[in-house]
Amino acid sequence: MSIENIVEKGELLDQYGALLTDRQRDCLDLYYNENLTLAEIAGHFHISRQAVHDAMRHGEEQLLAYESALHLVAE
Repeated sequence: MSIENIVEKGELLDQYGALLTDRQRDCLDLYYNENLTLAEIAGHFHISRQAVHDAMRHGEEQLLAYESALHLVAE
């Protein structure tokens, strides 16, 4: 994953994070801002890595959907 991609996802999370579920927001925050691995996040929440991956994937899809509708980060 490129630095630009990480920065972009972090900016989207900062802008629209409040619109995500708590689990999605927390998983994405720990991954992009705290630089934890999926296994470390899974251990933190006592869930599987697959559950972390699913929460992150759905959260990222939501962030991109919000940005495509609202364009707040692009401005």
